[in-house]
Formats: sequence, C-alpha cells, structure tokens
Amino acid sequence: MENENQQNPSSQIRVAFIGISNSGKTVLCSILSSSQNINKNIKEEEKQNSNSKINEYLIKNTSQIKNDIKLLDMSGNDKFGKITLYGMCSLNPDYCVVVISANMGLTLTTKEFIEIAIILEIPLIFVITKYNITPDFIYEDILNEIENLISGDGINKNPKVIFKNDDILSLSKNFLNENICPIFNISMEDENEIEIFKLFLQNVPLLKKVNNNNYEKTMFYITNIFTKEEGKSNIIVNGFLYNGIINKNSKMLLGPDLNAQFSEITIQSIYYNDNPVDIIYSNNICCLSIDTQIDIRKGMIIIDNVTKENYPKIYNEFSAIIMVVDNNTILKQNFICVLYCRNIRQSCQILEIQHFSMKCGEKGMVKFRFLKYPECVKVGDRIIIFESKIRAVGVIIEV
Repeated sequence: MENENQQNPSSQIRVAFIGISNSGKTVLCSILSSSQNINKNIKEEEKQNSNSKINEYLIKNTSQIKNDIKLLDMSGNDKFGKITLYGMCSLNPDYCVVVISANMGLTLTTKEFIEIAIILEIPLIFVITKYNITPDFIYEDILNEIENLISGDGINKNPKVIFKNDDILSLSKNFLNENICPIFNISMEDENEIEIFKLFLQNVPLLKKVNNNNYEKTMFYITNIFTKEEGKSNIIVNGFLYNGIINKNSKMLLGPDLNAQFSEITIQSIYYNDNPVDIIYSNNICCLSIDTQIDIRKGMIIIDNVTKENYPKIYNEFSAIIMVVDNNTILKQNFICVLYCRNIRQSCQILEIQHFSMKCGEKGMVKFRFLKYPECVKVGDRIIIFESKIRAVGVIIEV
C-alpha cells in the first residue's frame, strides 16, 4: 500500500544547483526529476518563487542506482544571496552544479556563488544552457571564460567539455581522481543531452562517510521551520541528520533555546522524500514532526535524550583562525558581521584580533562573540563571513 511506511536508503547524494535567475536552473531540476520533459508546464509563478527560497527535487533510486539524488535549486537572485549561502553551509551538498546561460555569460553573482562553493570545498560541475539559441562567437567566448576560470588558481582543475560519445559512466566515477571539471552543454529541447547529464549525476561517488552506528551520537541540524497546523501542538522542522539515527516516537532533546537550555521532545513522525518512514539514517535531509511548546529557530539541534552532564557545550565566545579573501575587506576590533557556521546564521562582534587590522590575504586569530544567544559550536567547525564587501573564511580553534 502507498500509505505504508517506506524504508529509506542508507544515504542520499545532495547536488546544489547555483546560478542567476533565468539561467535554467529550475527548469533543469524539474526535468531531471521527472520522467518526461515538462519544460512548458512550469508556471511562471514557480520560477519567481525559486528566486527567494531553496527548492528540493528528487531523482529516485532504481535497481541500478543505490542512492537517491537530492537536487537543491538554490536562490538565483543576488538579493537573496544569503539564502544560497545558508543552504550551502547547512544542507551539506556533495556536489555543486553551476548553471550558466550562454546568452548571459558569467555574471558577478554567479562568480560569487562559485566562490562560496570553492570556500566550502564542494566539487564543481558546469552546465551551459541555451547554447542552441546563442551565436557561435558568443558561445565560444563564454566557453573560453569558463575554461580559464576552471584552470585558474581558485579551482585549479582540467576543464573537459562533455560530448555525447564520451564514456559517461567512467567519467562520473573518476572525474574527481583525475582532477577533471566537466562542462555540459544542455538544451532543454534535447532529451539526449538531459539523459546524459542525468546518467552522470546518478553515478557520481558518495563522498561523505555514513555514520549509522547506534552508538554514534545523534546530531540533527534544523534549517527550516514550518507553521504548525491549527488545533495541533506539533511543529514540522526540516534539516540535515549529520550523525546517528532517529526513530519514530523516540524521546530526544531540542536546543539550545534563548536560555541555553535543552528541552525533551517526542518525534511524532518522520518524512523522507515526502514519504513517512519509521527510521532515518545519517547523511540525509528529512522532515520531523515534533511535539513541543518552545520557540524553535534556525540554528537549533536535536540530539539524543542524554543526562544534563552530557549536553553539548554551548558558547557565547570562540576563537578562530581567519583568512581574508576579498580585496575590499578590512577586519578590525569591534567590527560586527553576520557569521555562518553549519545551520547557524547570527551576528557576531570581533572582540580581539591578532593584528590591528586584517586585509586581503592576511591570516590571524580572531575572537568572536555571538550578539543574540549562545550556540553549539565546536573546535574544527568551518565559519564564513560573506556579506556585501566582506569576505573571510576560517576554522574554530578554541571555545
């Protein structure tokens, strides 16, 4: 029966699609997740909505393909660039597909999205759309610009344009080891080109280790909260299960709240790919229905129901080794910025800085303080400062 709970696969591969509006991201994701070409059936409203949020699509697993492929259609409008950055940090994508319209080229916004993927060390795959309606000389200029970007210092890989007669299966499994960055030319009217790209995605290797051990501490990062239904006390949260497993009807802990405390909750139901399941494993995006009365915010985590002595440590202040990566950025003491770390997005103040100020290319230790509420951070977490003219990246070394 369709209503029966379905067993989800042990893991999924998440592919983030980045690019500006009207580059063809949403259309491409919709076609890849459908068994037929639905290009003409996508409403203009859906295209507009895709600019202000992250849409999820799914390429389901088959007897030949073990893992589901989760397609994450990131916001394409530079006004909502923070949504894209937050999604790239919190949803932990395995690969990043850069969608570039041949008649629009490599825009500044697209280059900023690529810079985020490079900072997060996410493997890149390039797709050129609308090449069939673009003059040849313009297409050649765009292709040369992309190839120069790939072979440059930032990515430092060998660009390879994919043709229909190439060995796609071998390429998808070995392109990382061979230091290749593939470039696909895709017309939404050519089903063969779309099927070749789909076959490539279905055979890329799973990069992240799956921790399904019952003894592994559960860590679920909340990335989105949905409004509770009228007359019901449960709240639906969306997020990424980094470690451990979660069972339906299990008692767990949610926090930290505004008082840096954890509260007991009950997992009423679990939804994986819109299907109810009894258990969810690590390295998966899913939705949880939880019974709680406390205010939930992005940045909270769900953990095992442990004693108070074993709660994760919560901190107001931490130190990190920071490197400035933008020419227009100067970091100084008392500077306030928005900091991204996993599913955390919060304003921070620089308390101490190793040098009087830090400019592009300089590296040093910086001490931060969260301005709103304490967070669960640990040594080794990657942090990003990325807003307006501020570009810096670092790793937490002391809490």
